[in-house]
Amino acid sequence: MTVSTRAVLALVALLLVAPTLAAVLIGALLLFGVDPHLVFLPGHVVKSGLETFGVHASNRVGVLSTLIV
Repeated sequence: MTVSTRAVLALVALLLVAPTLAAVLIGALLLFGVDPHLVFLPGHVVKSGLETFGVHASNRVGVLSTLIV
């Protein structure tokens, strides 16, 4: 079974490059003085949505959803 180079590059970009760049972007936003509540707003929205349905979500869920968004 052969895997194309394009598929390997897509996996590397998805699994390594994108999360690293997201973390760098979040760090840069915080470094330049953006309010942390604004930076982590997607995580707060996901956490509050889960808690609305009765699921207690840890802070990890908020941070991961911020990185994904």
